[in-house]
Amino acid sequence: MNWFIIIGLIGILLPSIGYPILMGIFSSLNQSFAAKGIDSEIKSDLPLPFVSFILSAFNEGAVLREKLENTLSLQYPSEKLDVLVLSDASSDQTDQIAREFSDRGIRLLRSESRVGKSSNLTRFVPESRGSILIFSDANSIYHPDAIRRLVSHFADPKVGYVVGAQRYSSRQNHEEYDSENRYWELELKLKKWESNVSSVVGADGAIFAMRKELFEPLTAGDINDFLGPLKIVDRGYRGVFDPQAVCYEDPVSSMKRNFFRKVRIITRSIQAVGKVPSVLLPWRTGWFAIQVWFHKVLRWLSPVFSILLLIGASIDIFHGGVQGKVILSVFLAWLALASLYLIPAFRRISLVSSACYALVINAAALVGIFLACAGRNIKTWKPDR
Repeated sequence: MNWFIIIGLIGILLPSIGYPILMGIFSSLNQSFAAKGIDSEIKSDLPLPFVSFILSAFNEGAVLREKLENTLSLQYPSEKLDVLVLSDASSDQTDQIAREFSDRGIRLLRSESRVGKSSNLTRFVPESRGSILIFSDANSIYHPDAIRRLVSHFADPKVGYVVGAQRYSSRQNHEEYDSENRYWELELKLKKWESNVSSVVGADGAIFAMRKELFEPLTAGDINDFLGPLKIVDRGYRGVFDPQAVCYEDPVSSMKRNFFRKVRIITRSIQAVGKVPSVLLPWRTGWFAIQVWFHKVLRWLSPVFSILLLIGASIDIFHGGVQGKVILSVFLAWLALASLYLIPAFRRISLVSSACYALVINAAALVGIFLACAGRNIKTWKPDR
């Protein structure tokens, strides 16, 4: 019995195939939460809370004006909406554009040196006026009723944070759209199922709301839309996903940019779990702990399981086995398909782009594991525009 192969296959297949299937089944069976569901209509008789809409920006001049116009046009009373632009020492037109909207209630809060999103949130969130905080990206265009949908869930005192559905805008002949969109559609289904069973794992910086009293100061290297939700669940609250609270973004412009983005996210997310290890204990957070293990931790370890699988295949081949040859053939075929992505003419073939995308994610996870274990802090970002 080759334990390298067994452990490798279980580690790869369980989080990627088994977990989505199980969550879909449990979501359907768990009538206690599923019965609450997500209302297709927003309850209009509920009082609307005062909301602080927080937009972190670094050199977002290319998209900021459209974003602010979109925010001010949303179906939410202007007298209950506090819009803050947190400029991380922007050197383009970001600050100027934000000031142009000052007479319409937009507040610009600027850091004179680049300190990163989390440091700016720690510094400026105390200056927000709302009881509910909504975090967004500069290139995220909200559906008109998105804010109303997000805040409606806070009528339940057990709800600590709410996550909306960020979707990708289709670009004709865009090399990243198809592969990223396929991956993200599965993620959205998982978020819905997780929300039905216990709490959605993590949030999305593009469309994410939380109770202000639950916000805790962040260090420069923290990832706010993952660490924050972990801490909130650890304090006994729930996290809800609303698939009808929608915003749209363009996909990342290239596989290379996506690689560095995934490295940043995975590195900081691993460190976040290390700061709240109690969320991994089922006797403390229940089903949520299982979801964190299978949706996040085991996925991050996928390249490690792949290495174990290849070691097992090599041992099996050395002893004349057939399993090892099959595994190695599949692995080489995957690499061959992924390498075809280097040829522009093949990039629109779904099988090729998917193979390359999977390779990029696994490579990013491997680098992220290394950086997290090395204690590397990634504090700042640069927009993909």
